[in-house]
Amino acid sequence: MKRDINSLLSDENIKGLSRLCKVLTNPTRIKILSLIYKKELTINQISDRLKMSSSMISNQVNYLTNVKYIECRKGSENFYRHDDEELIITINQLLKQGY
Repeated sequence: MKRDINSLLSDENIKGLSRLCKVLTNPTRIKILSLIYKKELTINQISDRLKMSSSMISNQVNYLTNVKYIECRKGSENFYRHDDEELIITINQLLKQGY
């Protein structure tokens, strides 16, 4: 059953969509989110796999952590991951559509 348009346009939903759009405006963030889906990686591991500087990756990981899209497990190094299947489905659908 379709949701009522008024419930879809709630302030909470609009803020969430706006936050998602901001996350997806940066190609590096999209790559990071795809890479750490259901697996833990350090900044250096992400940096090596994406062939980007650690400082660039660190900046984007900090942003994603602050907006609560990824989690950090602290240890001898920090490990980052996320398990948001809906986010990965959304990214894949947008990529398939040629965006």
